[in-house]
Amino acid sequence: MELTIEEKGSGYVVTWPSQNVVMQIKDIKPKGFKAQVAVLLNDQPVHRSNPTFNSVSGLDAFIRKLNKRRPPEDYGVDWEQLVEDMSGIVIDTVRKADAAIKIRDIDLSDGVAWKIDNVVVENSCTLIWADGGTGKSMFATFLSVLAQQAYMDYSQHGLVIEPSNVLYLDFETNANEIGNRVRMIHAGLGIDSPDIEHTTSNITYQKLVGNLTDHEDYVRDLIYENDINMVVIDSMGRAISGELNSEESVIPFFATVEKLKTTVLLISHANKQGDLFGSAFTNNSARLVWEAKRSSSSEAGMDFSLFCRKANNVPMQQPQSWGVEFKDGGVVYSRKDVFDTDDVGELSYYQLVYNVLKTEGSSDRNNLKERIRELKPRDARGRDIPTDRSERNVESAVSKQKKDGNVTESDGVLTLVTQSSEGGDSWQSM
Repeated sequence: MELTIEEKGSGYVVTWPSQNVVMQIKDIKPKGFKAQVAVLLNDQPVHRSNPTFNSVSGLDAFIRKLNKRRPPEDYGVDWEQLVEDMSGIVIDTVRKADAAIKIRDIDLSDGVAWKIDNVVVENSCTLIWADGGTGKSMFATFLSVLAQQAYMDYSQHGLVIEPSNVLYLDFETNANEIGNRVRMIHAGLGIDSPDIEHTTSNITYQKLVGNLTDHEDYVRDLIYENDINMVVIDSMGRAISGELNSEESVIPFFATVEKLKTTVLLISHANKQGDLFGSAFTNNSARLVWEAKRSSSSEAGMDFSLFCRKANNVPMQQPQSWGVEFKDGGVVYSRKDVFDTDDVGELSYYQLVYNVLKTEGSSDRNNLKERIRELKPRDARGRDIPTDRSERNVESAVSKQKKDGNVTESDGVLTLVTQSSEGGDSWQSM
């Protein structure tokens, strides 16, 4: 009897068109291939059970139940043959998905792409972490809105967005809070009025309690059913089983993230020391890692900056700063230059040399060293940087800028080379 198998979400659907029989297989456990199987005949449910495919006695019990519910002599269905066929094709399909392949057979034509250029990498996990109150969750919602609303070109703020259906997995707050954030962002973008009762957003929202791994099959089904291209997980601390500092907790979590097979934007927190909360495996498992730092705040809003702390398969990204203004019931994001914010001291010496020469004009080495000393008096730990070390770092940065063709020196005066409009200043802080 001819049958077909189709992957759907976390499981498979096996169909025998000539028999009008469908078996839906979910919650597959690789060890022993135990799974939930729901059987339909003529679109009517017959039986649901959890047989172990590698167990003869388990399959026999499943077959007996089907024979009892829909006797072969009355319905003309050979349940024993169908169950054997189903178990065999599911086992073969699952094993084939994890089978070894030749590197030459891998399609590399697409390469590495951006979901949101240059913040979120496509089909990988991007992590944004920060202290509480930095605005990381609101920013994740902002990026979700841009992707869902198909803001393909947000280039006035340095972003290019690939339109996507977004799934927001909320382990932190509730539907009303996320809904209000979306409404405010829509109002800031001019999409919706700030006082509407329902937004026009098609973001799929799901509140979850407990760890992500326990919800894996359900989330994979949500991704399939809603054609999801990007998942936001807010936040890692609530979505993990066990301690964030334990590799026994972190490794299974990221294994689940990988099984989602889509773009993931993960939100996490800083620890008491101001570092990324979690074991080294947290930093190692994400493909792109951003630290967000709040630079200023006022009654009208706040500024924060993003600093790239790790990148795999894409270049390290330059720092970027964002202004957030709350006005008329909405929230408006504006792109800024980190050099113009209180986070200027977070820039590297290489970036500071460029920005000082660009903003303040040509300079001799001594004045440049003094100016950068003013801008970067302390290191990331808040410790004063000795003058001699600061000057050595500036000298090294100047040499590298000259080597890269960005700076020239004449009669002891350093001058920034004019960049062509085509080449741009792709590496400077934004």
